[in-house]
Amino acid sequence: LGVTVIPQFIPLEGHPFSVREGELVPITTDILMVNNTYLNRQPLNIQLLQAPQHGQLLSSSAPMKEFQTGQVLTLSDVYDLQYQHDDSDTLLDSFVVRCTWLDLNSENISITISITPVNDKIPTQVHFT
Repeated sequence: LGVTVIPQFIPLEGHPFSVREGELVPITTDILMVNNTYLNRQPLNIQLLQAPQHGQLLSSSAPMKEFQTGQVLTLSDVYDLQYQHDDSDTLLDSFVVRCTWLDLNSENISITISITPVNDKIPTQVHFT
């Protein structure tokens, strides 16, 4: 006989990650996870509270759909997402999510994205006269 203790809140963890300017990174358990074995077997939902400002969260399956502010996905569907940077000359981006199940909630989690700049400017020739 086992006893399962259900926590009072969902222990959602978010970890920063890096992406090269203009590229994409899949969302994995290294980036977003619920740290509880019992809750991981439940139909957890993730709500996007604030979308990234310099990129998009896109489904990796065709046709690619954007995960937008206010939308809710199951946790397993979140692992089908990837962050696509918009190729702007920015160094940081972030998004905010919350996890829910029945009457349990997580804290709002902000995930920071470090953008590695790429020198993609086309060289121009300058003539001095």
